[in-house]
Amino acid sequence: MPSSYPLATNASNQWPEVRIDPALCKPERFEALVDAVADALQAGFTQRAAPVKVAAVHRVKTLDDGFLYVPIMLNDADLERWVFVFPETDDQAGAQFDFLQGLCQRKSYLYPVYYAPLPLRGREPESPLLGFDPALLTPDPDLSSAGQWALWWSDPRRTGPLDDDPGIRALGSAFRSAAGIESYVLAHFFRTWGLLTEEIVRLPLPEREAVWVCEGPDAQRLLVAASREKGLRINFDVQRASATQRDYFLKHLAAYFEQLKQDVVREGLPLDDSKACGAFEWWQKVLADAKATPAGEEVRALGLISAASNS
Repeated sequence: MPSSYPLATNASNQWPEVRIDPALCKPERFEALVDAVADALQAGFTQRAAPVKVAAVHRVKTLDDGFLYVPIMLNDADLERWVFVFPETDDQAGAQFDFLQGLCQRKSYLYPVYYAPLPLRGREPESPLLGFDPALLTPDPDLSSAGQWALWWSDPRRTGPLDDDPGIRALGSAFRSAAGIESYVLAHFFRTWGLLTEEIVRLPLPEREAVWVCEGPDAQRLLVAASREKGLRINFDVQRASATQRDYFLKHLAAYFEQLKQDVVREGLPLDDSKACGAFEWWQKVLADAKATPAGEEVRALGLISAASNS
């Protein structure tokens, strides 16, 4: 077996050749394969003095349609280009890359590049987009909780009633769908994070607010907060997150709550007592207070938290 061989790609012939140890082309070594491709690209671009550099690896992007894992993100002459790496050349790889090409074309993104053991063949497109899952959030005690966090904040580019704001609508759907299943949601988060055993399906929300600072999609800090009064909320770093990313995220979060509620009902499990969590009522009051803001005064943020510490 050769010590290295060139991966197949649709990249321009002006790009550097990427040669890889064939032992890396296995699903169980996928992360190492991505890192090796990124290193080879960076070395090649640097040697050629090309205006391209590796900006990030193993990044999850928040899109309107869902969350997308992007193995390698390039800064290509100040524009973002996605590179997808496939450890195997199979029908699924071809189908997913066909979908990704169509996605980039529809959104006017730079064409995506792939690397695989053999050339990919076109297939009926198959979406690799993901819905929300707590696994997208990684609690990190080393992340600072300093700063301003909020469920929603105003965007000066948007005008009109609060009810027409996509973020406000998504939050309303999220709180409505989560009502009655807050204990299931918290338990699902904790099981995903390895803090609960699999057989525990419900976990009462704490009386006093608990928070966890997490790394989330788009390499953003997110603050997960939970209490009986306000439910489980995901707060954004106001200084770093964009309103568009926030709105997409909240839409997918609301869909997750709705699906979980459907699963709970279908399995005949009991819903939480309305006295166990007053989150939906809290949100309705917060929104009503915001709508009552006197004319001429701006509603800057909802659910604002100025600082917090990890739990």
